[in-house]
Amino acid sequence: MRFPNTGSEPVFERSFIMKTTSLAILVSALLVIVTCSPVFAQDAAAGKAVYAKKCQACHAADGNGNAGMATALKVEFKPLSSDEIQKKSDADLKKVVTAGAGKMKAVTGTTPEDIDNVVAYLRTLKKK
Repeated sequence: MRFPNTGSEPVFERSFIMKTTSLAILVSALLVIVTCSPVFAQDAAAGKAVYAKKCQACHAADGNGNAGMATALKVEFKPLSSDEIQKKSDADLKKVVTAGAGKMKAVTGTTPEDIDNVVAYLRTLKKK
């Protein structure tokens, strides 16, 4: 709003604009800090521990599959480091873990955070 004849902005309008701009900058900075914070990141080390308890018996420590278990189940384990597995989205990997696939049963006794961490660990197995 401009006053007639003066062409200048009223003081209260300028103050409002500065407060609004300052608030927008503060909110943006907080969003950057929160979304980039490692506190919210997946934890591959924690995922490795869950993998050791819940997955290793079938998939082996290195993710290449336990040959004895594969024979007993009459399946072929795909290496978890393979492009076929690594190209899957995080959501697809989580679905396999939580719902099962083929002869693999759903993994139970885990939290959503555990599953996120296992997926983070699986990503560390990617072939280089």
